[in-house]
Amino acid sequence: MKILLTCAQYIRDPNSYKSKVDLFSSRLRIYIRMIQRDAGVNDEIRYGYFVPLIQVMNWKWGILTTDELENVMKDHLRGLSNRLLKLLLKQQAPGIYDENLPRDPEAYIIPPPSIFGLLIKDTVAAIVAYEPLSSRDKIRVVAYLHFSSQTHEAWNCLSLAIVAAHCRNNMVKVREALQAAGLYKPVIKCDDDYDVDMVPERDL
Repeated sequence: MKILLTCAQYIRDPNSYKSKVDLFSSRLRIYIRMIQRDAGVNDEIRYGYFVPLIQVMNWKWGILTTDELENVMKDHLRGLSNRLLKLLLKQQAPGIYDENLPRDPEAYIIPPPSIFGLLIKDTVAAIVAYEPLSSRDKIRVVAYLHFSSQTHEAWNCLSLAIVAAHCRNNMVKVREALQAAGLYKPVIKCDDDYDVDMVPERDL
């Protein structure tokens, strides 16, 4: 929570040398990496062996309409969703096309959990979700959090923490299910490995 509260303070600082969006998103990403480490999957996510269930996305394409922005977000979360479905398939089939992925929960080791995106624009964070097995190819808005007001700062940070903790618990469930099925690929770090993100964050 301390990182999130610091993030909320930075975003209202008019003398900051960085843009509010950059400060906001960078702090959120640090927090999410902590969540991923706690779930024991951060290195696997960095190397592309595991699927993140929550990601921070910046809105940098100011000319986008609301519908266009929704489509960009939907495409990105759908891509993560399809990776998750392939990861959790009971019968692994290399090269399976996304459109052929089954929608029956019984086809998977465990029911695939929701994937969340945090969209940052100015001082507002929108929490959106994509349901991997839903017949509707749409994202749903979970909440809009306004960090420009100090009045709701603690509640906004708590809301983000709850969503992040939910994703952390689901990442643990996915990891344990893959381990039980003998499908988990843990990353063995070498001595010369250094702690940088190898999978780029998504900026919109």
